[in-house]
Amino acid sequence: MGLFGEVTDNLLKTVDNRNARLGLASVVLATLLVLVPVALTSEFTCCSSGFKFSMPDPYRFAYVIVYFIGVFAIWFILYLMSSKDATDVYSEVRNLLKGGWIVSYKAAQSEVPAILMQDVGRTTCQIIVTASKKLRIKFFDSEEGGIVRPDDEHIVSDVAVRYGDDSRYVMFYYGKFARTLIPEVARLIAPASEGEDTSHINVEYFARVTFAPDDGTVKEMSGDWYDLNGNASRLMSIIAAARQKKDAFQPIRLRDAPVSRENFSAKIGFITFRTAR
Repeated sequence: MGLFGEVTDNLLKTVDNRNARLGLASVVLATLLVLVPVALTSEFTCCSSGFKFSMPDPYRFAYVIVYFIGVFAIWFILYLMSSKDATDVYSEVRNLLKGGWIVSYKAAQSEVPAILMQDVGRTTCQIIVTASKKLRIKFFDSEEGGIVRPDDEHIVSDVAVRYGDDSRYVMFYYGKFARTLIPEVARLIAPASEGEDTSHINVEYFARVTFAPDDGTVKEMSGDWYDLNGNASRLMSIIAAARQKKDAFQPIRLRDAPVSRENFSAKIGFITFRTAR
């Protein structure tokens, strides 16, 4: 990498915002480039008060014009360079994930006492690649057997793809939403205060799934999902208790759900994405 490339790279790392980085790099580089002819055409004299700097009048206006043109030209060049770099090594992988998916959840941890929960719910989602090369996951239309209402849609914006240590790709995503439960599940929760609507529950979760492209396609991704605020674990515990006790079950406040604290982990179970295409 040449001197220009090294200077540009270091300048672009000084700030996080892309436009601010390009503007800063353009100003600094244009200044450095104009200083060279300024130094060659200027006179420096030494006197008792120090060094004096003088420049012929015809050059002053010309250098100002050249400076501003240089700032714009360098900004444009850097913009084209950074746009090209945006097509990184993960662009092709992200495009393989685009489209519809069926997502299945299973809870199988100590947070759900005495019962190994299977098929907690299924939902469908659409994975989108934005113009800025970012992944988005839009969850919608919970299928039969789900615990949230079919019209309860939400979009996960914090999504990333990386290459793992086991020769497989890893997709991470994080979400924090208020979900709307179906009436059959909402009735299992006792209100914590008079008039509380138990059909809404705040959940905060993280998921990590792995996948390996096969012949240019990805048909399945699987991994773990984690309950970060504990509400999903409490809800699963209430559902498990209701299935176990059946007619003898009495609604339980969410905060009083019988969640096991032995070897407690935020990991609540397993998640699988299967292509709907």
